[in-house]
Amino acid sequence: GGAEPATLERLYSLALTLHGAGEHGEAWQLFSEWMGQASNQPAGENAARAHQYVLLAQLLTYGGDAEGGIALLERAVALREGLLGPDHPVVARTRLVLAASYMEAGRFDVAEHETRRAVQRLAELYPEGHPELAKAMRDLGVALHRQRRWDEAERYYLDARAMMRRVRGADHTYYATVTEDLGMLLVARGDGRRAEPYLREALELYRARAGASSLLSHRAAVLLGTALLQKGDSVAAEGLLVQGVEALAARSVPGFRGPARRGAD
Repeated sequence: GGAEPATLERLYSLALTLHGAGEHGEAWQLFSEWMGQASNQPAGENAARAHQYVLLAQLLTYGGDAEGGIALLERAVALREGLLGPDHPVVARTRLVLAASYMEAGRFDVAEHETRRAVQRLAELYPEGHPELAKAMRDLGVALHRQRRWDEAERYYLDARAMMRRVRGADHTYYATVTEDLGMLLVARGDGRRAEPYLREALELYRARAGASSLLSHRAAVLLGTALLQKGDSVAAEGLLVQGVEALAARSVPGFRGPARRGAD
């Protein structure tokens, strides 16, 4: 039963086009129709359907509809578990995508649960370490960090950082990311002294790989300036903070508004 595969593909493509054009309400109606029709396809279509659910869910999540993305990803996990079994690495990877949507929705405890399941399976697959496992461990650290479970989050960040350094090297972008995460966590705890070396390293790596004017570099500079303020080094902090905050504010980065400016003379 259900629509022909070619009809489904046209419906899916049209929905994606409308979503990309900002017509989210109409796009979601078409997506809903597509999901209803796709669910009636033969079992052989399920693998392709699950893949499309994941792609669509990511579009919805990053377009601001995290709950819509979660609904699709839960469906994708169920499909892939039925096809491949609960311990398949593809299922673990899908759980990580689902956890990211839970994070976007502010459901940090559920994100933690899904990420732990994925980390456990990836650790079984890669007992000697792997970039995929390191990234999942970092994601678990983020979920714990957002719940203010500082000590647990720090342990996962440290383990992820050490593994990424071992399997990809200290000049890898993701190594810089988790190094910045560690510094950010310590700043959140008010421990600028311990945060400073991590944030200096992250800033140097971002400047080398992305450029001194990149958003990554400016963000790390603001964090480093904050750490220096916590240490009481306001002179060194000022330049980093002023330049970084103004650059981020100019690019409309959420959370960075910069100093108030006077109107035109």
